[in-house]
Amino acid sequence: TLIVEGLEEDHDDAADSYVWDVRAIPDGTYYVYAVISDGATTAASYAEASVTIDRTAPVIEASPGGGSYTGAQTVTLSTDEPAGLYYTTDGTAPTKGSPLYAGPLAISETTTIKAVAVDPAGNQSGILAETYTIVEAPADIRVSVWTDKGRALPGVKVYAFKASGSYTGKSASTDQAGLALFDPALFAAG
Repeated sequence: TLIVEGLEEDHDDAADSYVWDVRAIPDGTYYVYAVISDGATTAASYAEASVTIDRTAPVIEASPGGGSYTGAQTVTLSTDEPAGLYYTTDGTAPTKGSPLYAGPLAISETTTIKAVAVDPAGNQSGILAETYTIVEAPADIRVSVWTDKGRALPGVKVYAFKASGSYTGKSASTDQAGLALFDPALFAAG
């Protein structure tokens, strides 16, 4: 991509320089190549380093996402490009002075994680906010079997099904009070 051509040398200054307007150039990595000619002699050269134009802010993702959980969660933050990732767990807005993310965060109580990412070009993401609500899992799942007259039905086999309608392979019989108990740890999500 040609940035400029036809520059005239400034003969009265040994420190000639040129400031490029790169606003119209798309993001990417570029190499500077110069051809200098005084009419009689021409010299060409590449610069030793590349020039990277980056105007795109990083995007942050949290996994798992915020929500209600019945146990502690390990939350991983990531970005779609190399970036410094700063976070808070007290609900305040993160800044470059906040802790720098270095690995998964252990969440054992209701917590709001807020994070911001800053890439090497200085582009800053929007603030990601994810709230993790940790609720206590029930000690057991109770199923009561009663008649429409309010009489308990002991000895009734109760079968557990998934939300999709498929049988889980788990069953329990009601006791004298018409109560069947299931251990929640026996069931996978769904």
